[in-house]
Amino acid sequence: MLYLFSNNLKSFISRYGFVSILAMAVLIRFIRLPYAFYGTTGELYRDLSVLYDFLFLRIWPLLGPVSSFGGLSFGAIYYYLLAPFYWLFHYSPQGLVFASGFFSVGGVVLSYFLLKAWLNNKYAALLGMLLLCFSLYDIQNSYYISNPTLLPFFLLWFFYSLTLIMQNGVRFRYVAGLAISFGIATQLHSTAMVVLPVILLWLLLQKKIALNWKQYIIMVFTNVVLYFPFLFFEVTHDFENFRRLLALGGHNFSLFIKAQSAASIVLFWSRSVIFQNSFVDLSQSHPWVYYLLLPWPILFLLGVLFFLRRVKPINRLPLHLAYPGKMLLFLWISISTLMFLFFQPYIQHFYFLVLWPAPILLLVGGLWWLRQNSAKLFIIGVIVFLSLQLVQLFYFYPVITHKQFGFSNMIYLFRQIQNDAGADTFKIINKSFDINLFVYYSKILQLPGRAQNKAQVLYLIYEPNSTESLRMDPAGYQYLQVLEIGGFSIDKYILLK
Repeated sequence: MLYLFSNNLKSFISRYGFVSILAMAVLIRFIRLPYAFYGTTGELYRDLSVLYDFLFLRIWPLLGPVSSFGGLSFGAIYYYLLAPFYWLFHYSPQGLVFASGFFSVGGVVLSYFLLKAWLNNKYAALLGMLLLCFSLYDIQNSYYISNPTLLPFFLLWFFYSLTLIMQNGVRFRYVAGLAISFGIATQLHSTAMVVLPVILLWLLLQKKIALNWKQYIIMVFTNVVLYFPFLFFEVTHDFENFRRLLALGGHNFSLFIKAQSAASIVLFWSRSVIFQNSFVDLSQSHPWVYYLLLPWPILFLLGVLFFLRRVKPINRLPLHLAYPGKMLLFLWISISTLMFLFFQPYIQHFYFLVLWPAPILLLVGGLWWLRQNSAKLFIIGVIVFLSLQLVQLFYFYPVITHKQFGFSNMIYLFRQIQNDAGADTFKIINKSFDINLFVYYSKILQLPGRAQNKAQVLYLIYEPNSTESLRMDPAGYQYLQVLEIGGFSIDKYILLK
């Protein structure tokens, strides 16, 4: 009976495993889409304003977002990637969040093909797909949109293209995939601008891949097209960003390794199992849950160490990882790690997206090796990882769910304010929204914005559950009443005659 059940389960996984995991990945990443809101971070509404200007005012973006340090602007490809999603969702922030989830799901799919090429085993590839599907590190990025959150998809495409070239020889479609993924990834963040050219150059110099002059032309032409808006800006602005990039490299890297940088790298790898950032941190929000979860991965690692001591190397079966997998994983992890070790300023957590999802790929390799040598440890490892992710997901969804910030509710809020003001001139000030959010809704609803002085009516918006006292006495205004609209409280003031 057990044998029959095992065969039926294996047959089901073989036939429906890919589709089932893909469906779960879609469900997990889009189930809270209408109300996903990470707080007043500014990046989402900054990007929405750029896309509004692009699609409706025909102002073509030449540059992408500005780096968090040094004022360096990235390539504009980020906005061109988002434009179809913005158009599809017609003004709504959901379009951009959907785009992040879309590329996250795409990364889950690509992880399957990459692992299948590296491990030559369909079930190992499905395991990697499953782990990435439920990884909170990946899921939380899918609900947050910023230029680095799209990076993992194009990294996986880049390494998959290199793998196909190394395994099957140079073909047009492989080179085209390599050129496109390289040209996009290096525009999404400066970390990729450092890591990917070094990897590609090393492989070419070591003759691990060999391109002829036609294929070099394909690479160059594709990247010129993808970089064209950025190159046009640089040529017409005395290569402003290029010079800034060189200056940043000279000022922010050193052969001196900071303990803080090493600690940041360790923290990144630990986040792959129990996720933490400024928005989602169980150690702060639910410490008792965090310290309940923390021992399990540690106990599993101790179990693996005990196994390694008990079983002699001669009795262990090796992991059959294809040469491209060994080479590319080594280059990816080592070059990225060296870059971070020598980086002197504080390392933001999203910089490490240039290394994602390398930890999951390594975990799959380790678990698959365990499966060959200790089936019990393999099962325990999979159960521990998935259980940790599911528990964290239970606490994650409420953090990002804010129905009052849904697009339709925000439109309703601002329209009601317009209706309440009637023919009077009015101005909105707030502490619940950042300036980019307000500017965006001002654009699409033709609100008067912040520039108007001495408006007849003044509205101060805040959330009803705010612990901060926001009542104020604007000079020349008198408090009139509080309005409750769409989950927000609005203090209304009128101009003194």
